[in-house]
Amino acid sequence: MKQSFSCKKNIIFLSTIVFSFCLLALLLPGPAHAATGVVGAGVANIRSGPGTDNAVVGQVIENTEVTILAGGQDWYQIQYQNISGWISSSLVDLKTIPLEVTTEIANLRKGPGTSYQQAGQLQKGIRLTGLEQQGDWYQIQAASGEFLYISAALVTPVGNTSSQVPPAADTPGAAAVNISEALPPQVYLDQKLMRFDVDPLIKEGRTLVPLRAIFEAVGAEVRWDEAAQMVTAGKDSVFVQLQLGNSIALVNGMVIPLDVPAQIISNRTLAPLRFAGETFGGQVDWNADTRTVHIKTRTEEAPPETPPDSGTPPGQEKPAGNQIVNPNLQEVKISYSQENEGIKIVVEVTGDKRIRVNENGGYISYTVDQSYVASPLYAEEKIGSQILYIDGKNNQEQAEVNITIPSGISYERSSENNGTRETITVPNVITGVERETFGSSGERVIVRTLLPVTYTENLQRNTMKIFLHGVQKGMTQSRYTYSSPLLSQVQFTETGGRMVNMEIDTNEAAKYTVGQSDDRKELHVLFIPSKNAVPKNGVVVLDAGHGGSEIGARGTVLYEKDVNLDITLRVGKILTGQGIKVEYTRTTDQTVPLNDIATYANMMNAVVFVSIHNNSHGNLSANGTEVYYYAPIDEPDLYMQKDERERLASLLMDQLRKLNRADRGVKNNIKLLVLRKTTMPSALCEVAFISNQEEEQLLMQDSFKQQAAQLIANGILQYMNENPDYQVNPSYPNVTDAIDLTQVRP
Repeated sequence: MKQSFSCKKNIIFLSTIVFSFCLLALLLPGPAHAATGVVGAGVANIRSGPGTDNAVVGQVIENTEVTILAGGQDWYQIQYQNISGWISSSLVDLKTIPLEVTTEIANLRKGPGTSYQQAGQLQKGIRLTGLEQQGDWYQIQAASGEFLYISAALVTPVGNTSSQVPPAADTPGAAAVNISEALPPQVYLDQKLMRFDVDPLIKEGRTLVPLRAIFEAVGAEVRWDEAAQMVTAGKDSVFVQLQLGNSIALVNGMVIPLDVPAQIISNRTLAPLRFAGETFGGQVDWNADTRTVHIKTRTEEAPPETPPDSGTPPGQEKPAGNQIVNPNLQEVKISYSQENEGIKIVVEVTGDKRIRVNENGGYISYTVDQSYVASPLYAEEKIGSQILYIDGKNNQEQAEVNITIPSGISYERSSENNGTRETITVPNVITGVERETFGSSGERVIVRTLLPVTYTENLQRNTMKIFLHGVQKGMTQSRYTYSSPLLSQVQFTETGGRMVNMEIDTNEAAKYTVGQSDDRKELHVLFIPSKNAVPKNGVVVLDAGHGGSEIGARGTVLYEKDVNLDITLRVGKILTGQGIKVEYTRTTDQTVPLNDIATYANMMNAVVFVSIHNNSHGNLSANGTEVYYYAPIDEPDLYMQKDERERLASLLMDQLRKLNRADRGVKNNIKLLVLRKTTMPSALCEVAFISNQEEEQLLMQDSFKQQAAQLIANGILQYMNENPDYQVNPSYPNVTDAIDLTQVRP
């Protein structure tokens, strides 16, 4: 990090908006973080120490700028020309400029660069003032006294440079930038700390948490409708609908107001804490002092009986839904679920009342006299461009369940238990087929299904056969023909046993890749002419993350850039010994721009690219190993390599597990530039956490770094051995035999 020792009028200085008057203790110890002050008195004495009993060593006049080196409650240590000394803080105003955060979430960092450790986050609209600008970064100070940095691209000036102390924390409109408040809240489920790929945050005074992670952790099934921007979830008899940006949610058809609408943050849906934690029966406790959330789902003992409602007449009770009913009425239960065979809707009477059925095409009405629906249900399920509706409600002393199935969709209806149980099953069907092009010659066929499917594939010359299991053709055409230089036709044939055979015919030999969306309700088949597939030259490119002025993460002793380079050179030496041609993005401590890293690997026409890093987190207990790859379904050129990229990352992770660190797994679709811009199978390894005391000690040991290097090399060699064009000597060592793990423990 560059240090600033002088003060110039054209430098913009900052401090965070909220230091109460203890801001006067804000100044950093020593000249590494110099700020600027302006003398406000006619003549101010500079003294040899912080107090009027110290000797006067010089004087400065009104409007003189001085460099503030350190400070306390009442005195600043300053530098003016060749004079160093102390001046009363009441005689000096800090020179600042107001800023406002302009992005939804802005990261605070320990230094002026993205390679520095993240120290917290600020939300859009927070106002700051600052002490110094270093290149493209502003220096700010937390209320705790720690100095942090924020990218100039994430803030905008909102006023002219001033020479005033920032407002106190209780000033209207001020927002305290406190380190502890900037760190993400921690969530515990049944006393177990949850880990998220997107951290919880506090917005508009409300805690937002990743909705899918919470719902799935309590056993709910979650679905995402991209077109409707809606999350639906179900567990037992509870059905939830939540639309992005909407200030209400529906739970079994009942309107639930939300303090803050659900929103997308880093491709994940975040929703208010209490809604996420309590919807499926959890109990939520928020501790503002420790910024922790505790969600309790397990009941230690039976809850006390609910006292009688004073407004309920004798002989009657209040069922779910808060509707007063005659206790002689029989209860009707409605369940709605998605199972392997399809969507299943069950209407069942707990007594002996028979269910009357009125069926007219795709409209089915169930009624039960002298009965009530204990949990009214309203649900919608999109099937292609149409919607399946379920509406269960009470009509005086009669239960009604109305179901509307879209035209053209087959279903099965059955009656059991002497007419007291009715079941409708809507089988999984293909709901749409689309064709798109990409690049100069690529083709993509997308098959959408009502529910998730599994598939098998088989390439026969110019025909790709894909067998979709557990699905019916539905309203899909049997044949789609195309006037394309590559794509000829796509055919669908039902083969019985709920299986559809999909055949894609091309006009010439093609290279295929097949994959699914995360919810497995979209099958993507991408292909390009085989003649357009560029042969690789067998080079492996290794990237030692960061370097030069980009130091990466920082431990108590180590810089990430140094550890990365050490491990990378060890990996290269091992690969070279196996006959592999290795190229490096750097072999010394030099700065390499991120764009140049990918460009270099692409120019080398490498067969494999691996970037080697070590991790860091504001939570110093965070630890472990993880591997990233990038092959999103909306970037077809990269998605064509999905299987290869995932395989490379998986082999690397399988090997790195032998480090016996916490297994953080393989992660996809994190937009890391070196993975996004490389055109060959690529992966990024995070060996350990340099911010974790135990793992930093491991990274200081040659034996641990050699072990990590050998494991990364093993993964690369194994990947290359699986390709007949790049097979190498498969006799690489078993690292757990070669190295005694007990010798590398701190």
